[in-house]
Amino acid sequence: MLPSSYPPSEYSFLIQKGQPNRLAFVSDKLQERARTQPTEPLWYLEVSTQRTLDALTRWVRVRRAEWPAWGELAETSGRPALATLMSKLLQEEAPAEVTGMLIENGNRENQLTLGEILAGSEGISQRIFYTHCFRGADERDAFRHWLLSNNPEGNGNALLEIALNDGTGRLAAKMDEIASEELASASG
Repeated sequence: MLPSSYPPSEYSFLIQKGQPNRLAFVSDKLQERARTQPTEPLWYLEVSTQRTLDALTRWVRVRRAEWPAWGELAETSGRPALATLMSKLLQEEAPAEVTGMLIENGNRENQLTLGEILAGSEGISQRIFYTHCFRGADERDAFRHWLLSNNPEGNGNALLEIALNDGTGRLAAKMDEIASEELASASG
């Protein structure tokens, strides 16, 4: 599951388009230095296809809470230490292509779980991002109806982007807002 928020971080990933494409892990300091002199990222991986780049990008975004530790490792122990860690992590759980959105009612009548369906080298799997507890089943059902009847793929992706960018705390607020608006429009 994703965290409720992300701490401020001086680290980020950059996509460098080309042939091959490159996903590079950098710090704010490195980006500043790159304006005046050639610099190497803390870590990078080159991939040949857009699909592979998309899967790798999602893989690192889901692990955003780990970026500060990865950056600290590279800066204190050196880039080879981070390269070794990233290689190990990528072998343990290879990036997978997102093939759909997971939407499931939870164990309680007011719960809804959101996640992704993935297709990778290990087959089909699920990654749960967040389980939300609405105030009641009516709000959960109103939200679910909105999600499934109004461009489900686009709205689902937009909600998952909120969680990836800002954390599940902001996602929870957005889900409650949508549910309230849907109930109000249904009764008005």
